[in-house]
Order: sequence, then C-alpha cells, then structure tokens
Amino acid sequence: SSDVCSSDLEQYLTGEEICKYLHISPRTLQNLRDSRQIPFTVIGGRNIIYPESGIRETLLDNMRHVEEPF
Repeated sequence: SSDVCSSDLEQYLTGEEICKYLHISPRTLQNLRDSRQIPFTVIGGRNIIYPESGIRETLLDNMRHVEEPF
C-alpha cells in the first residue's frame, strides 16, 4: 500500500479538454506543442496528454496584467 495522497497525483488533460478550457483551436494547440510552449506527453506514439500543473504553470508564467485604459 502506498502513502501517496490522491491530491499528490498529477492530473492529465486531453487535447479536447485543453482546447475547451483555453478557448483555442486544435491547430493552435498543435502550434503550442510544436514550439514547446506547453508541456505534453505522448503515449503509445499517438495519444497526447497534458499535465494540468504544467499547463497552469505556463499560464501563470505568461500572464500579463491588463493596463488601465486611462
């Protein structure tokens, strides 16, 4: 038996989920992968999954604050 808490386990998202959550197209997601801007793992040579913590970290690292218009 393992003492690892379920909250310590990485959650992975599918490409469809990423597109939905980030409001991007599958092509944009592919561009982000190709340019290594987001973390991903290929399983079985075809299935691609994305670590939720890595996606969150990428978003935070690239967050820009909106400037006041006046």
